[in-house]
Amino acid sequence: MILKTDKAANFYLTAGLFLTTGWLWFLWSAYRGFGGGGSFCLFRNVTGHPCPACGSTRSVQMIFSGSWAGAFMLNPLGYVVMAGMLVLPAWLLTDLLTRRTSAHRAFLAFDRKVKQRPLILVLILLPVILNWIWNLLKM
Repeated sequence: MILKTDKAANFYLTAGLFLTTGWLWFLWSAYRGFGGGGSFCLFRNVTGHPCPACGSTRSVQMIFSGSWAGAFMLNPLGYVVMAGMLVLPAWLLTDLLTRRTSAHRAFLAFDRKVKQRPLILVLILLPVILNWIWNLLKM
């Protein structure tokens, strides 16, 4: 086994599955397009209102196509999603190839910080809430 602990192995497996699923979703949606095909957002389908993440896939597509201002106006969280889609796979792969666990250790350190100072979680959630308000106002 490359990884030293079961927890680290589970972290890399889970993160890898999430990232693979995210990339497959992105590629499938880019191929399929979003021209009037309805929404896959469960929250939006049930309530009729957008969730905080609504539009983030289209925002990432716009970023990759060079429409940066349009992507920001659609959903600013698309920039965070895109950064994660690019940085995290490279980080995980580097860790696995070098037999290190820096991503897992960074996750654990962040988790400890949030548990010690819950205000950090509020500071992370505040932009998400503001983005949700922005999505609702655009309706």
